[in-house]
Amino acid sequence: MTARTVAALQHQQIRILVRKCIVFDDRPSREEFALNRTIRLIATLALWSVPLSGQALAHARLVQATPEINSTIAAPPTEIRLRFSEPIEARFSGVDLSGPDGAKITTEIAVQDKDMVAPVSRSLAPGVYQVDWHVLSADGHKVKGNFKFEVRP
Repeated sequence: MTARTVAALQHQQIRILVRKCIVFDDRPSREEFALNRTIRLIATLALWSVPLSGQALAHARLVQATPEINSTIAAPPTEIRLRFSEPIEARFSGVDLSGPDGAKITTEIAVQDKDMVAPVSRSLAPGVYQVDWHVLSADGHKVKGNFKFEVRP
């Protein structure tokens, strides 16, 4: 840098300081104001995203099943009972029960809050059964899953 450039930069810095301190009473410059506004906006968005992030991850998940997942039971169940981590919508939820031969066993469901119950329409013969379930959680997300259990007298 030449001496002339250094002098010009010093002169510009002095002008900024004078303008800032005397003329504008210590108010921030346009650049500083824009930067402060941007920082405040980012901080506000970050603070708002914390409580909302829990809702975004709150899909209904299966927390309990009767018969238990991958269990062996001595007596055939009279119903399939599923409990979820949050309320579910009955109209868009269901349970399919498949027998050892792969044939579907008819089930109707009843939903109350977080629980879905599907009475088993007939006595189940010994063998491995698969439960396929699907639900629409109250937050609007579709979730599905399956598990097996075995009837062995």
